[in-house]
Amino acid sequence: MSKETKLQGGLTIASVDIKNFKRIKCVSFDPKEAGLTTIGGMNKQGKTSGINAIQMGFIGGKYKPSDLHNDKGGPGDYASVNITTTNGYQVRIYGKNGSIEVTDPNGLKGGITLFGDAVSSFATDLRPFINANAADKYKIAVMAMGIGDLLETIEDERKIAYTARTVANGIAQNAASALNAATKPDPSVEIPEEVDIVKLSAEIQKAEKKNLDRKELVEDQAEIKQDRENLVEEIDELKAVLEAKEKDLVEADEMIAAWKPIPKPTDLTPLNAKMATANATNTKRTKLLKVQEDYDAKVTAASEATKGAVAAQVALDEVLEKKHNAVTELGEISNPDIVLEGGKLLYKGKEWDCLAGVEEIIVAIEMGKATNKDCNFVLIDKLEGMDPVERGKLDDWGVENGVQLIGTVVTGDPSQCSIYIEDGRVIDKL
Repeated sequence: MSKETKLQGGLTIASVDIKNFKRIKCVSFDPKEAGLTTIGGMNKQGKTSGINAIQMGFIGGKYKPSDLHNDKGGPGDYASVNITTTNGYQVRIYGKNGSIEVTDPNGLKGGITLFGDAVSSFATDLRPFINANAADKYKIAVMAMGIGDLLETIEDERKIAYTARTVANGIAQNAASALNAATKPDPSVEIPEEVDIVKLSAEIQKAEKKNLDRKELVEDQAEIKQDRENLVEEIDELKAVLEAKEKDLVEADEMIAAWKPIPKPTDLTPLNAKMATANATNTKRTKLLKVQEDYDAKVTAASEATKGAVAAQVALDEVLEKKHNAVTELGEISNPDIVLEGGKLLYKGKEWDCLAGVEEIIVAIEMGKATNKDCNFVLIDKLEGMDPVERGKLDDWGVENGVQLIGTVVTGDPSQCSIYIEDGRVIDKL
């Protein structure tokens, strides 16, 4: 669009004049400013060629036919298309190569770029949207409503929240399973007091040492007795050293006389039995405490896991609500009957496969209007799938909503259309 001229209001078509374009020889008409203008006729008479000419004039090469000239024209009878918009633009297709020239209301000439973004692909062809699958329709609707990036961000949040909820539920389920499998403490079994093993061990060690000391004393005494016997034998054998040996004997006798009574050995049986009982008691206590500790830990884990699962579900619900609010509150489609719900495009609460033909076209047009509010005309080829009553409803809707609709319909009855084409020419107009 030029800097000198800006489009005012919605772009609509004031007049169309087509000559020698594909099957068309000469067709001129002024479409209704709002509502449905139908181009009728039998097959291969030039109806779709008329739509194609308008498409090429506004969009360009995408809709340029491989052979745009009428094959019944004479030398130099090149295709010629002139379109005037209600806000003063002139569109012209001319010459052997089908050049396109656009003139704005101030006389500035250029190509279709003068329109800028004023003409949408929806306006020139609704069929790609109508024929798209449900998932693609939803994506197109989301972009048309201007919330594509937001929903993409929310969808990322939903995936994270869903994963977190799945993990949390898994943890909660595992914790609950562990709790169910855990051995529950028997409240009727009393946990005994702990026996002081250290103290008992000290007593045993003291008794053992006492017995060891006694053993050593017995061994020492036995050794001294043996020494005495040896001395007696040496006295008999060594008279020469009798005096010395007698002295030794006196000393030995003195040592014997100094001996204290040897105590009886301590019986370890009661202490060992006491130790065995203590070990059994402490082992039982340790097991019971471990059972209690494990059960308490599983109760805590199950409780925390359940809280985590609930929190994860709350987080997921918040993301889903955020997505729902984005779709229902932030969308730019003005028609309240069109909503996005559960990843589907709905019209008046119905899914696409339940819509009538006129409803499909209305939804497609609304998508186009949301995508581009500057373009207020729509081309619709092949309306013969709709009966006259349905086409009448579409016309009423266009008038009510201020949308210019130009469509084609296969018919042999001129009264069923706005203009009737036969062999590339207009033979009847309403």
